[in-house]
Amino acid sequence: MPIIIFLLFIGIIAALVYGGMQLFNLVSASAGAIAAILSLLIAAAILVAPFMVWRRCYLAIHGKKQQGQRIVELALPDGSIRLDALQKRGQIQTGQGARAFIFADIEAVEPQGRGLTLILRNPTQRWEIQTSHFAEAKRWHKILNLAAKQDL
Repeated sequence: MPIIIFLLFIGIIAALVYGGMQLFNLVSASAGAIAAILSLLIAAAILVAPFMVWRRCYLAIHGKKQQGQRIVELALPDGSIRLDALQKRGQIQTGQGARAFIFADIEAVEPQGRGLTLILRNPTQRWEIQTSHFAEAKRWHKILNLAAKQDL
């Protein structure tokens, strides 16, 4: 199986190089070498852009690795919520108090307008999380649902 993947990778690279050469020849014949180089740069940017967008979205949801921990953190007006995806643990601190929890303690996450309600079990508690934007609430709803499934 790895040989097939390697050969497929080589084939894709060869097709990209061949396509780049054809693009360069076509554009340089009609508009010159500078235009051909610019067209190659634009084509490369178009090919790389989806991967950059995917990586940015992935890091926004799954966090960055810092000192052996993969942390996703949100600063709230009255506290913060911090999740460690590798150790499957979290900490929440709001005006309601502070609590450390594991991802298995997450019972439900409910959207509430611009905020969220996080329901933790053992003992059962409801935490109101107010975010500054609706998009941030939507992002954290997805993050906390992934944490509840232990897929973060």
